[in-house]
Formats: sequence, structure tokens, C-alpha cells
Amino acid sequence: MIDFKFHVVSLIAVFMALAVGILLGAGPLGGAIGDTLSSQLQDLRADREQMREELSSVRGDLDGTNQFLEEGGPQFVDGTLDGGRIALLAVPGTNGNDIEAVRDSIVAAGGQVVSEGVLTDAMAEVGGASDRAEIASNLGVEVQAGTDAAVPLGDLIADALTIGYDEDIVLDGQGEDQLLVESLLSADPQPVALQNQPDGRADAIVLVTPRTMPIPQIDPEVDEDEDGTPDAEAASDERRAALILALQTYGAMAAQAPFVVVGAAESEWDLVGLLRAEPNLAEGITTVDSVGEVVAAVSAPLAAAAAIDGIIDHYGFDDGAEALVPPPVPAPSETRPLAPPTVAPEAPSGGQS
Repeated sequence: MIDFKFHVVSLIAVFMALAVGILLGAGPLGGAIGDTLSSQLQDLRADREQMREELSSVRGDLDGTNQFLEEGGPQFVDGTLDGGRIALLAVPGTNGNDIEAVRDSIVAAGGQVVSEGVLTDAMAEVGGASDRAEIASNLGVEVQAGTDAAVPLGDLIADALTIGYDEDIVLDGQGEDQLLVESLLSADPQPVALQNQPDGRADAIVLVTPRTMPIPQIDPEVDEDEDGTPDAEAASDERRAALILALQTYGAMAAQAPFVVVGAAESEWDLVGLLRAEPNLAEGITTVDSVGEVVAAVSAPLAAAAAIDGIIDHYGFDDGAEALVPPPVPAPSETRPLAPPTVAPEAPSGGQS
């Protein structure tokens, strides 16, 4: 056992070391340590000031670039959609300013927004399968047993907005296209909430999505392990299922008409990001990332014009982008025949990936 003498010696050694440290710190080492700390502090202050100046310069350059694009954007896109008719859609949670920016850019490009609306929650909720089945049944849409009605409903929505691709249907606003639109507007619940009756059929559909999708939240009453602890994996699986269902729906729409998704690709929960990571979920879709920024608004009509011309690609700065800017294409006209989109044999390259 450790005896009392050992404790006494240990305490004496501790106090001696403390005394020596105080004497050295207040004496010969004090000045050197103080000078060193003072020099390091000055260096840190200088580095902070330099970083502040660099950040201010970068912000100034970025503001200047955005201002340049805002002022020059209408000139950059002028005429690219001359005569092009666009159905502008959004999903719940999309920033209204982002929708407005894309709309303004389409108009500046000489395009016409012939219909505008929102794909409702009834089209996106995993738990809404029964509602979608009821909508499909009321609209006379056939749904295979054991499958979700979201995909055939997406097909129907695209038909209603762009039914002009069917050469057998007269585009007088009073034929089958009008009946489809009226059916969609009267459905309960509505798969798509249109602001008004479409002003004619669209040549392409542009869908604007949120800047970022919410991270999955754990519901303790539903997402629990056997031991009662929250199950983060179950919450993630549920959110992923909702995103996959949405992408499959968009894929059905893209099979009917040129389809452009403007959104974000910064995380695994962003629609554009997931679409680019797993393109087999929805083939034939053109994407534009960086929604909420000027570049996305400028690229949207250019991408729509390219999609109408049969070019399908991914544009922007984030992961999965194949080109920075959509390529120039001939502007659509009233006389040029339109056809459902197909993947171009040689997609433009040279952008970031």
C-alpha cells in the first residue's frame, strides 16, 4: 500500500513544480512567451483581415456576374423560344420567386406560357396511393394491379397539356385535349392544380422544383426499431420512396413530351441530384441545376428549346451536369413539325461533370 510519506513527497513535488513554473513565467521565459503569443495573434488578425478582403472581393465579383446575367439574360435568350409554347409546372414547396424567374425568362425568350400550375401532394405522397387510384378510376385510367397510379396519371397530365403531339386530334381547344383538361380540373383530389384553362397545347413542359429537399425527419410513432429507438434508416427509405415515385411520374410525362426539370443537385435528397445519379428512374428528362440562381433561369428556356429539338442533357455546375449551358438550336415555329423527344445521338459535351 502507498503510505503517508509517499503522499507528502508527491504534494511537495507538485508545489515545487508549480513554483518553478511561476518563477520562470514571470521571469526569463515570460517575455519570450508573451512575444510569441503576441506575434501569433497579430498573424491571425492579419490572416482574418486578408480573408475578409478576399471574401468581399469574391462577393463583389459574384454580385457583378449576377447583375450582368440579370441585365443581359433577356438578350442571351432572345428568340430562342420564338413561337414555343410552354406548360410551366411546379411541385409543393417550390419558391415562388424561382417560378417567376423561370416564367420571365421563358417570356424573354419569345416563348408563351400557355398553362401554369402545381403538381399537388396527391401526386407525391407515398401514403396517397389510394387517392391516386381513385383519381385514376374516375378519369378512366387503367392501372395494373399492385402498381401505383402516379405513373399513368403523369402520362395523362402530359397528354392533357401537350396532346398536340397526337396528329389525329384536332387542336381547336374543343376536342379530346379540352375534355382531358376539364377532367383533371374537376378531379377530387386534383393531381395537378392549374391556375386557369390552358391557352392551347404546349410544345414542352418545364417543371420547377425546390432549392433543397427537406432532410428526412424521424416519426417516433412510426419509424422505430424493435427496441423502441428511432429508426433513421426507415425514415430515409420512406423519403427515398417518395422521390423515386416522383421521378417515375416525371419519366412518364417525359415520354409524352419534351420535359425539363429545373432544381437542385447538391444533396442526395434533391430531385435533380437523384435523377442524375440514377437516370434509369426517368429516362428522357433534361435537367438544369442551381435553381434560385440567375443562371438557372437563363438556362431554362434554352434547355426547353433544345429539348423540343430532341436534345436531352443535364446542364449546370453541380454533380452530374454534362454541359454548362444548353446548345443553341433553331427556334420552334408554327410550321415546323414537332415530335416526341428522343435522346440526341450526340449530346453536347465540354461542360463540367
